[in-house]
Amino acid sequence: MLTASRLFGAIICAALAWFVSDMFKPLVPDDTNFGRMSEYNAVIGLVCGWVYMGLRYGRKIGNLIASGITTVVVTVFWVLLINSIAEMVRLSFRKRFDNVAEALLYVGQQMLDYGLIMLNPQIVVALAIGSVFLGLASGWAGRKWD
Repeated sequence: MLTASRLFGAIICAALAWFVSDMFKPLVPDDTNFGRMSEYNAVIGLVCGWVYMGLRYGRKIGNLIASGITTVVVTVFWVLLINSIAEMVRLSFRKRFDNVAEALLYVGQQMLDYGLIMLNPQIVVALAIGSVFLGLASGWAGRKWD
């Protein structure tokens, strides 16, 4: 069901995913081909904001902030997982892996590598501020229009 809190959660989470994706790109080697990573991550953020933030807002500020943080953590998990799987599939077509287990281990290693890169202070601060804003804005929209 379309509600203001879901709409705000989806849009803000998508914008945050896009913004952080663009912050992430300079932190990896220059020869990395990102393709449409920012757009795909924004779609993941849109879905997570719709599903997770839209259902979990409350009336108290603490609950709103906690919901925003939870939504951003879930979004980061799915972004890391989906981008790692996409990289594994790309390398699989180039016959880089000998078996399925090696490919699956690569996904876990890639998630860890990307996650460590995301521990950059600028990205952490952007995610923290964005998650608080996400929670408060979704709660405000829910109180005003739902």
